[in-house]
Amino acid sequence: TYAAAKAALPAFVGWCEWQGPGKLAMTQAEVLAVGEFEAWYNELIWKTDAVLGDTYINYGDGCGSRATIILPHGAWDTKIPCLVAYNTVIGQGSGNWSNGSVSTGGTRITIDHGKWISRVFPERNCMQTENYLRKEGYQESYNVSGIRLEGGYGSKVYDPSFVSYGFASHDAGETSVVENVYSIGFNTSGFHFRKGTPGSGHQLSAFSNGVAGFLFTEGSVNTGYFNTLSGDDNPTLILVDAGAYPGGGTLVFDLCKNETGTRQPNRFQIALTARGAFNILMTGVSMQALEGSRMDAAFVVNAQGYPAQLDVRGYRECGNSTGVGSYATLLQDGTSRWSHPPYCVPINFTWTHEGNMTSNRALTKTACACKDRLGGYVGAGTWNYQNCTPAYGSTAPPPPPPTSCSWVLGTPGTWSACSNGMRSRITDYVTSPLGCTPTTNQPASIEETEACTVTPPPSSGFTTTFSGSGPNLVATTGTDIAPKYSWSRGTISGGKITVLSSTSYPWTGSASKVVYQGLTIASIGNWTRINDITKLAPDGKVYVNGTVVATIKAGVKTNLTIDVPSGVILSTVIGSSFEGSDPGGTQPMTIEGMEVYR
Repeated sequence: TYAAAKAALPAFVGWCEWQGPGKLAMTQAEVLAVGEFEAWYNELIWKTDAVLGDTYINYGDGCGSRATIILPHGAWDTKIPCLVAYNTVIGQGSGNWSNGSVSTGGTRITIDHGKWISRVFPERNCMQTENYLRKEGYQESYNVSGIRLEGGYGSKVYDPSFVSYGFASHDAGETSVVENVYSIGFNTSGFHFRKGTPGSGHQLSAFSNGVAGFLFTEGSVNTGYFNTLSGDDNPTLILVDAGAYPGGGTLVFDLCKNETGTRQPNRFQIALTARGAFNILMTGVSMQALEGSRMDAAFVVNAQGYPAQLDVRGYRECGNSTGVGSYATLLQDGTSRWSHPPYCVPINFTWTHEGNMTSNRALTKTACACKDRLGGYVGAGTWNYQNCTPAYGSTAPPPPPPTSCSWVLGTPGTWSACSNGMRSRITDYVTSPLGCTPTTNQPASIEETEACTVTPPPSSGFTTTFSGSGPNLVATTGTDIAPKYSWSRGTISGGKITVLSSTSYPWTGSASKVVYQGLTIASIGNWTRINDITKLAPDGKVYVNGTVVATIKAGVKTNLTIDVPSGVILSTVIGSSFEGSDPGGTQPMTIEGMEVYR
């Protein structure tokens, strides 16, 4: 009841009821809809608003909490922001994993979009400084660390109808810092720093956000220092822009790691987009594009009539999956563009608002009328610097149509299980070149059959048809196998196991081969594990000891045999071992039967 909530959480409910300056004026229904985690968290913030030895709370003058809040292990959804004042918030680590029913150690906070109280908090932010909505005063002395923030929009295209950040700060002041925080899948950006003198952040990761990994607004006369920034699959790692005031400021970004093309939608990440009166120093900028992603400019700047400078020390694009450069332009500024250096060649350069560029490498300058960044391609494509096409979007524009297109037989499918002395396989027709659109209908697939024999498993081996409901693998031959860890079980139901990214089942003793029956993978991962001696490449090739032993197609049920090389020890029959220098992650999949041969 509301009375019970008010008795248990008087400081929090008092804030919700506050009708004065900065009021929330939440209804009783809205208060009761708040989850237990965020209610208790904000209770602690407001409960410690008063000076030591006093209990007076002044909701109208901003929160003065200096408390140290230590968050527990676990994963929680939130329907309102968790506030940060002058205080310290310590999580148990940003590596938390949870599937909604089980959770590892670490601390995770996730936006509950379906139940978010938007009338009171229009921005869906996991954490924000107490002055963020009021937009007044410095927020000094906060220290936030060891937390994973999740927005739930990593696989979706940016939705301009709402704003959502992982961590949002207004005018960070003296000794304020956020560190060791991982912010992933937010509709807008992982981190938003509005103003700040100085703002500071260390060991921050921002993946799969809709607008930017790190957003800095209204900072034309402000300062900030941020180091060890890691971002994958954002439109831009760093965005410096205006708001109610001009964008810019004196900003130092030390060690900036960029990857793009590893997840969908492909956002074609670039290193920096900066607009306004900026004085930016970036050091140690690394770019890597995967899966054939190609972008135009790595840096897009627009001084908007203000004095501005960008100084970059130690920039390099290297390690791409194609082995060639993926960026056509190093920098564009609205009137000119400078060619990108050769693949894997490091460079230092300085650009100024007058259009001057100095560099330790020879760069070619050409005209470019584009004020904003251009779109990207997967594969071949060109950019028009007068018409400014393709325009940027978070999905790739279609490639030019091929000159000819036909149907050809593709790679033969995998043989089915032997049944009544026969087995079969299907080979589909595919387009040549791949991805084109033929003018004729696809021919019928070719089905082959041949005689076969079934070799029964040895009596000393292990077989299972995944009966029961887990967590153990129930043996039809051999001894039941329990999960390697309490949190590494799969979901067993209806004669099959659903393997999660955390699943691991161990094996002890010798093994010559493992046969997986009815194995289906919906979405092939990036160098994931079926068992601890396999590596599954994004193109479906299965590697054992560096050798391709099979190829898997997403969504196609198959029977897979993994021979264990001589001298190699099999330590898991399903999933990663999660141990060693290169453990890899487990490949999510379903399996209907399994045999292990000694």
